[in-house]
Amino acid sequence: MRLGISILLLAFVVACQNNETTKEDVPMGKVDLMMRQYADSILIHPEITAVSIGVYYQKEKHSGHFGSLEKGGTNKPSNQTIYEIGSVTKTMIGTLVAKAELEGKLSIEDDIRAYLPEKYPNLEYAGDPIRIRHLLTHTSRMPYFLPLSAGDLFTTINDSIPFLLDTILADYTQAQFFADLHAVTIDTTPGVRYAYSNAGTELVGYILTNVYKQSLDELIVDYYGKQHGMASTRIANEGIYATKNIALGRWLDNETPSPSLKNPLWGSAGNVRSTTLDMLNYIELQLDETNPIITKAHTILYTDGKRNNIGYFWRISEEENEGLTYSHHGGTPGMQNWIYLFPDYDLGISVITNQSGPETAGRLANLIQQLFDALKLES
Repeated sequence: MRLGISILLLAFVVACQNNETTKEDVPMGKVDLMMRQYADSILIHPEITAVSIGVYYQKEKHSGHFGSLEKGGTNKPSNQTIYEIGSVTKTMIGTLVAKAELEGKLSIEDDIRAYLPEKYPNLEYAGDPIRIRHLLTHTSRMPYFLPLSAGDLFTTINDSIPFLLDTILADYTQAQFFADLHAVTIDTTPGVRYAYSNAGTELVGYILTNVYKQSLDELIVDYYGKQHGMASTRIANEGIYATKNIALGRWLDNETPSPSLKNPLWGSAGNVRSTTLDMLNYIELQLDETNPIITKAHTILYTDGKRNNIGYFWRISEEENEGLTYSHHGGTPGMQNWIYLFPDYDLGISVITNQSGPETAGRLANLIQQLFDALKLES
């Protein structure tokens, strides 16, 4: 696929006429018609019953919602529907790190152990410590998950994964995380080899709470909610949202909804919930290259010399057909989404569905490719 997409499931690895747009009671424009047309390419898969699409294009915001959040139902998604956005959370955390850096709160060259509550002589290799930049680029060599048993669940994909994961996370605590951190072994020099790590991302969240003396949810509300109009974007905790607006997700073709993703640690690896409208505001923010925080967050910190370029968690590439792009995938045991930024076209796309499985990410990516190709022809 030309977008150069790397399927990074958070390891939590027809056609429908229902539509809601941000411009009610006006004739649908070309973007709205495109969203309706290409939503069909997702909804032909029987396990996927709903999709929400946000398109920011040339300073205008468009949202479209298609299908039903329940199998065989009439509960269509809307601009108020709250979804788990999984690992797209990481890009929000990376931007907060860029902000903290500009404010003099930290340096990405800092040894992470300067912020930890105990001594961790094991978090280095041959004298080279793990630095914050290594956490941002998944080159720390930290494990995929802590607890390790959470990652072990995904060695074989089966129907029970969401429920087993829910049980594991229900009893895990921040204290256990710091205890487990003592047993981590770093197998090569940090910064050299890529290995995706949710455990490392949780440490980024902890460091932010350390330097600001605020919870990660408070930091998200202060910056994204109050400053950038993302009022429905929060770390997932019990009681934060009105139940009626939260989408229930499904894993594979399960009839039983997946449990909502728990947040036993800091939530920085994938625990943000948001709406399509908030994601459009997030895209608008991320396309503002006059903002020094955004410019820093989009700086390439790691490259493998091929196509794997990473900024402050953003995947960065430059393709002949798409130009410069920034992207990230997010997945939980019940939902998946992609966010793509195409600054050369003043374009950003968010696609979310309340279904998750090994094939879902590719299907959403294909929808984005179709939308991009169609909009490029209009440019």
